[in-house]
Amino acid sequence: VRLLDDEELTITLDDIKYEGFKKKELRDVFLKLEFSSMIDEYMLIDEADESLSDINGYKLVSSDKELDRLLEKMKSNPLFAVDLETTSLDPHSAEIVGVSISLEEETGYYIPVAHKSEGWQAKKEELLPRLKKILEDKASKIIGQNLKFDYSVFSVNGIHPVDPEFDTMIAAYLLSPDTKRFNLDELAMKFLGYKTIKFEDLMKRNQLGTDFSKVPLEEAARYSVEDADIALRLSAVLRKKIYEQELEDIFRNVELSLIPVLADLELNGVYFDVPSLTGLSAKYGKVLDRILEELFDLTGEQFNPNSPSQVGKVLFESLGLNPSRKTKGGSYSTSADALEELSGEHPAVQKLLEYRKYQKLKSTYLDSLPSLVNKVTGRIHTSYHQTGTGTGRLSSSNPNMQNLPIRDEEGKEIRKCVIPQKKGWRIVSADYSQIELRILAHLSQDKQLLDAFKNDKDVHSLTAANLYGIKESEVTDEQRRIGKMVNFSIIYGISSYGLASRLRIPSNAAEEMISNYFKAYPQVRTFIKDTISEAKEKGLVRTMFGRKREIPQFKTKNRNTIQEGERIAINTPIQGTAADIMKMAMIKIFELLQEHKMESFAILQVHDEMVYEAPENELQKLKEILQEGMSEVVELSVPLDIEISVGDYWC
Repeated sequence: VRLLDDEELTITLDDIKYEGFKKKELRDVFLKLEFSSMIDEYMLIDEADESLSDINGYKLVSSDKELDRLLEKMKSNPLFAVDLETTSLDPHSAEIVGVSISLEEETGYYIPVAHKSEGWQAKKEELLPRLKKILEDKASKIIGQNLKFDYSVFSVNGIHPVDPEFDTMIAAYLLSPDTKRFNLDELAMKFLGYKTIKFEDLMKRNQLGTDFSKVPLEEAARYSVEDADIALRLSAVLRKKIYEQELEDIFRNVELSLIPVLADLELNGVYFDVPSLTGLSAKYGKVLDRILEELFDLTGEQFNPNSPSQVGKVLFESLGLNPSRKTKGGSYSTSADALEELSGEHPAVQKLLEYRKYQKLKSTYLDSLPSLVNKVTGRIHTSYHQTGTGTGRLSSSNPNMQNLPIRDEEGKEIRKCVIPQKKGWRIVSADYSQIELRILAHLSQDKQLLDAFKNDKDVHSLTAANLYGIKESEVTDEQRRIGKMVNFSIIYGISSYGLASRLRIPSNAAEEMISNYFKAYPQVRTFIKDTISEAKEKGLVRTMFGRKREIPQFKTKNRNTIQEGERIAINTPIQGTAADIMKMAMIKIFELLQEHKMESFAILQVHDEMVYEAPENELQKLKEILQEGMSEVVELSVPLDIEISVGDYWC
C-alpha cells in the first residue's frame, strides 16, 4: 500500500468535519434491529408532550354531541383500538372509569365515565348499551393490548365483543415466545422507539395511590388515549412481522380466538369447600409436628428445617454427609434435587423431604387458598397467561392452579375440595390420554408406536418390554414405571446422564436403555435427528400448526448450551403441538356449549385436562361435546383419546 500525498482535492477539512450522527436514519436502523436500549442510550426516543392540548390528535370527549359523533365514526370505521380504565384489576369489582378509542394513528378519544372530578361525563347506563351494539357487531375489528382484561370487564357489564382483530401483546409473544416482558411500555420502545407515560408515574405525580377515578380528566385522557393509539400503531408494525414469519394462522385461529374463552374461564372461577381446606390444614399441621419430632430424633438436634444454612450445617457437618452440589455462592445446596441425590445416605434426608412436601402443601394451598376467595363470587379466580411459556402452553398465577399436586394422596385430598357451588351439579373432567406420545407417533410415523396407539395397547408396557427384552405379559409394575419414564424422557430430549440421574442407575445402563428404545422405535430416532438438524440449519423449530420458537443456543460453541438447544428442538414441536391442540379444543368446546345453550361451564384448564361444572341433566350432552371438542378437533395418524370422569368433586 502506498499513501498518496499529492492528490488534488476538491474538498476542505470543514467539508468533512464530523457534526454528529444522523438521528432519524440511526433511529430507523435501531428500530429495524429492535435495539430498544440503544434508542434510549442515544436519546432517540419519540416522546409526546405531557399536555393534552399539545397533542392535536388526542381529544377528551366533553359533550353528548361529541360522543354521538365518535360512536358514528366507530360504526363507519369498524377497525379501532380500545382501552379501558378501571378502578380495579379484578373484573368482578372493577368500575369502568373511562374508555379510550383510537381510529387512526396518532389520534384518539377519551370518554370519561366515572371520574371524581368536574366536567362532562358519559352516563354509564346509556353508553354501555351503545358500545355493546358496536363491539358485538361482526363487522367490528377490535385492536388492543392484553384484551383479555378488557373483554373480562366488558363481559361483567353484559357486553360480549367479537373475537379480537389484533392483540399486540399476543402478537409480540408469538414473534418471540422466550422473551419475558410484553407490556405496552416495553413494546412501544422496542418497535416504535416511543416512550409512554407510565401508570406509576402518573399516579405518583398526582399522589393518588392507585385510584384512577381521581385523575383529572385532561391528564386521564392524555394517558389513556396514548395506550389506545400506541396499540393501533403497534398493530401495523407487528401485523407485517406476523405475516412475514408465517404466524397468521396460529395467531388468528388459535390465540386470538382463545381470548374470549380464557376471559370466560377466569370469570367462572373455581369453587372450593373452604371448611374442608381449613380441616386439611389443621390435619397437616399435626403431621408436620410429628415429622419434625422424628427429624430431630434422627439428627439428635433441633434446627429450623426451613433454613438452608441450618439444614446444611446439620447434614454436612453434624451428620457428615457428602454434599452432592453447591450453590452459586459456594455454600452447600439443600435444594430438593440435591436432597433427592442424598436420600439413600441417611433417613433424616428422606424425613426432611417429607417435611418440605407437607409444608409446601400447607402454606401454598391449604393456608393461602381461603384468603383468595373473591368476595363478590365466593369463588377463586386464577389468571391464565398466553405469554408465559416458550412452547405455547398456558400458565396460571394468583394462585397457580396448574401446579396443584395430583399424583399422590395428599394432592388428591386437595382436589376433593373442588366441588360444585350449586346443589345437584357435578364436576366433570376430561383428560387427554398420553397426548404428547401420540403426537410423537404422528410426527415420527414410527410403525410400532402407530400400531400401539391404533390398537389401544399399553405403550408404557410395550416400551418396558423393549427395554428389558421381555414379553409385554412379563412386565412388572416397576418396569412399566421405568418404561413410562423413558417414554416421556425421550420427548424432553434427555441425555443418558440425565436418565441415569432420574432412574438412579449407572450411566452405561442408561445408555443401553436409550439404545434399546431407539432399536424398538427407529423412526423416532430419525425424527429426532432430522428435527435437530433442521433446527440448527434454520435456527428455529415449529409446531404442527406453525407456532415457532427460535433456538439461539445453536449460535454458541458451548457444548452444554448446544445440548440445551437440542432438547428444546425435540420438545417444542411435541409439547407445543399438544398446547395448540388443547387451545383449539377449548375454543371448539366453548362454541359448542354456546351453540347448545348449555348451563355447564369450564372452571379449570390444567395442561392436558379440562374441568367443568355441570347440572345433572346435562351430563350426557356435555360428555358428547367434550368428545367432539377434544377428540375430533384435529385428525392425527392415531386417535386422540380422552378420559372423562364425573364426581361430586374434582377427581
